[in-house]
Amino acid sequence: MLRLFEHPISPYSQKVKICLYEKNIIFEKIIPGFLSFDEDFLKVSPRREIPVLIDNECVITNSPFIVEYIDEKWTTGLQLLPKDLSLRSQARIIQEVCDTQVDAAIYGLIEMTKFERGTAEEKKQIITAGKRDIAGFYRYFSKILGTKQFFLGNEPTIVDFSFFPHAFNAEHLACGLENHQNLNDWYIRIKQRSSIQKVISEFNEGSLNFNETIDKINNAEAKRLYRDHRLEWIIKNGGVNIVLEGIKKNNIRFLTRIT
Repeated sequence: MLRLFEHPISPYSQKVKICLYEKNIIFEKIIPGFLSFDEDFLKVSPRREIPVLIDNECVITNSPFIVEYIDEKWTTGLQLLPKDLSLRSQARIIQEVCDTQVDAAIYGLIEMTKFERGTAEEKKQIITAGKRDIAGFYRYFSKILGTKQFFLGNEPTIVDFSFFPHAFNAEHLACGLENHQNLNDWYIRIKQRSSIQKVISEFNEGSLNFNETIDKINNAEAKRLYRDHRLEWIIKNGGVNIVLEGIKKNNIRFLTRIT
């Protein structure tokens, strides 16, 4: 059976699961341990990243590559990436914006509001920067959406499924879409899809132990991943000391070098 190493709170995992559900693909969900990564997981993800899709002997990491694999192997059902070359290129570009720039701002806000990071002044500065950036992203996506039902036309694509997890997280951080009527209408529309409903349900279930996870990270029993774009965003918005303190406390980590 197709297997997916994932976590229900991860926006990258959510994106991949939405795509699998949209294609009606049966798969097994596996959540690796936070405190000590499972040996099976480390074999397929030496950089300790999720999600990872395993299809027999084929192992695919990095969510954009997983999405393209799904779309090319299972050609029935919804087309995740448009067939039109121009739109396909646009979809890849916007997906990267979601996976890097949008993700970084959301991640920074979560670090400041959910975890014990920084001084009061540092928190204020980074929260202000996060809300500023999210407001800019909303203007960007509102312009792309225009009067369309979905970002690239009448049917959802990977653009919609990449942006939704971040919009969902932003709503929980009091950064809703109310000031952009077309985006707010899109959000209501996309949430009605069964694939999205499943992911929300899994998120809610996975969030039940979130306070326990916070305690473990604050006590250096687990680590948060400060990968490339997240690290850059926090540093350039005044969080250098937050990173240094996380290294000192041993409750942040970086991507593991492949050997």
